[in-house]
Amino acid sequence: MADLTFMVPVDAVGVFECRRRTMRVAVAITAEYNRLTEGAESIGGEFAGICNFLAYLKAMVVRGPDGWDPYAIDPDDEAAVAALQDVYAAIKTAEGRFRKPAGDQPQSASASVQPVP
Repeated sequence: MADLTFMVPVDAVGVFECRRRTMRVAVAITAEYNRLTEGAESIGGEFAGICNFLAYLKAMVVRGPDGWDPYAIDPDDEAAVAALQDVYAAIKTAEGRFRKPAGDQPQSASASVQPVP
């Protein structure tokens, strides 16, 4: 069975242990989103985006650097918000490794490979 977590280093922030997205993790992201929006039927686009962003981070990160808590940052601290965005982008990029089909491009034969007679 494949590892269910992976490590993501983020420059100037630290190293994060993250979950591979499984059905259970996808449900946890949605549940956290619903908790943040308190089940409101109508959600503004900007608010929905922030809630999706935070729910993803909260559900995906198993362990972060000391003091890691995306909910505890000052929303007016541009550097702190930028750091959260860097973490999000790094996790999404790392997670992409698990989403790409292996060998989707045919490989040409090596020059040293000879046909079998």
